[in-house]
Amino acid sequence: NNTLSGNCWGSSFRSTQEPFTYAAYLNKYGNYNTFHAGKYLNEYGMFNEIGSSAFDIPYGWNNWYSLAGQILFYNYCQSNNGKQECYGNNPNDYHTTVIKNH
Repeated sequence: NNTLSGNCWGSSFRSTQEPFTYAAYLNKYGNYNTFHAGKYLNEYGMFNEIGSSAFDIPYGWNNWYSLAGQILFYNYCQSNNGKQECYGNNPNDYHTTVIKNH
C-alpha cells in the first residue's frame, strides 16, 4: 500500500498503525528521545487529510526531518519538526547537508 487510498499516511493508517510503531513504544515506555531524518512514507507531506498540517509529526518522534513526496536531494520540501521548509539547488541545499546542519 503506497498511496493515500491504499492507506499509506491516510487517517486509517495513522489511527490504527502509527500508535504501534517502535517510536511510539520508545516514547511511551522508555522515555527515549527519537530522531528521524530522510524519507518516511509515500504520500507524507503531500496531503492534509487529517490534522492541522500535511507535515504533522507521527506519534512518538521527538525530532523530525522528513522529506515530502519523492526523494530529491535538491529542489525539495521537508518537515522540520512539523514546519514546512523548502530548498533549492545551491550546494548548501543538498539534503544531507541540511540534516547535518540541524
